[in-house]
Amino acid sequence: MRARASTLSSGHADGGLLQRLRQNSRDLVALVLAPVAAAALSDRLAHRLLNRLARDDWYFERPGEAVAAAYAAWTGSTPEASWVHRHRRLELRDRSDALRAWTSSTGGYTRMVHLAGDAIPPAPFVGITLHYGAGLWSLRALRERGIRASFLSIPMRRQDYPGRPLMYWFECARNFIAARLGNASVTYSADSYAQLKALLAAGHSIIGMLDVPGVSPKYRRTVDLLGRVISLPTGLTALAREQNVPILAFYVRERVPGGGLELVTRVIESGATDPFDQTWAFFRNALERDSAPWHAWSWPSPSRAFDARPPNRRPGTPP
Repeated sequence: MRARASTLSSGHADGGLLQRLRQNSRDLVALVLAPVAAAALSDRLAHRLLNRLARDDWYFERPGEAVAAAYAAWTGSTPEASWVHRHRRLELRDRSDALRAWTSSTGGYTRMVHLAGDAIPPAPFVGITLHYGAGLWSLRALRERGIRASFLSIPMRRQDYPGRPLMYWFECARNFIAARLGNASVTYSADSYAQLKALLAAGHSIIGMLDVPGVSPKYRRTVDLLGRVISLPTGLTALAREQNVPILAFYVRERVPGGGLELVTRVIESGATDPFDQTWAFFRNALERDSAPWHAWSWPSPSRAFDARPPNRRPGTPP
């Protein structure tokens, strides 16, 4: 999810034009120049650069105070400044590491990413992950094992990014990289169920996100996360169960700040009684252990995105 850019209003054309120029200048630096520079640097220098940029609100859609407020509204507690800084640094790393995951040599990949958890199963399977950390390295890990994986995405529509062409092309570029890393075309979510079944039947795997908003309540389930009740989609776990293929649940976390990464995996075998519960338990444990890499904190309203209710509080305490 991305905050939409402001559009021009009648009677304020000059101010609107100046605002758009400023916004697109920021997009040029934050979405293009800074990620390319960090991807070209050594790990140590890239970490120093991103560490510095993470201190400045200018490089982000939402200021640090808004991220802290979103966390506080969700959990009922205020995060430390170091937590907010780390969250923002990992947002920046996700941008630059998309390029690294695509361009690194096999030796560079092997040095960067270690597998932690269950062995990756043979294709086909349904891969499920979160908007968490430098996630595109996971597709590189699958490619290194000869697995063709189609990434499931919302449609990219230019009208969703009014006045922000660079933001639109940034999102398109990420899907382009996902297609190259997965060695398969991106599958767009609109009317995709039959296409997903066909991909699995052809021996391809599918990679999708669990933490996505929207979709009919009929295809969602409520769960608890950090004291809030939220709803999450069940389509991917239902697809795996229907097609009798395993689920590979995974996320990417740092082993060393700015350095090596771990691809943490859990396989839910085909035939599991309730694959959604097992999948969510894996991710809930990850988020409870370390929530800073979760990109949703920087969305416009994480609470409303997941139909969340206020934090659990003891009886008699004020809201």
